[in-house]
Amino acid sequence: MCGTEQSVNFLYGIVHSLTLFFAFIKFILAENATIDMLSRAESRVTQDFAAAEKDICDDVGIALAAVIRAAETNHHVLINEVRVTMLDDGDGKRWVQAVCTITR
Repeated sequence: MCGTEQSVNFLYGIVHSLTLFFAFIKFILAENATIDMLSRAESRVTQDFAAAEKDICDDVGIALAAVIRAAETNHHVLINEVRVTMLDDGDGKRWVQAVCTITR
C-alpha cells in the first residue's frame, strides 16, 4: 500500500468514526428532548393536581375541619390524617359516594 492510499484509508476511518459519533450525539439529543417533553408533561399534571387540591381545600377545608373536630370531641380521639376515596356507581355516574378512612 502506498502512502496516499494509507492516508485515504486513514481519513475514511476518521470520517466514518465522526459520522458514528455525530449520529450518537443526535440520538442523545433526541432522547433528551423526549425526556424533557415528558418532564414538562409530568410537571403540567402535577400543577393540575395541585390546583385541584387547592380548590378542594378552599371549598370544603373549613367544613371538613369542623367535622373532624366534632368527631375528635365525640369519640375522644386525635385525628391527624383522613383519606377520602371517591366511588362511582359503575354506570358512569362519577363520585356518588365518598369513603373516609382515618389513617394512623
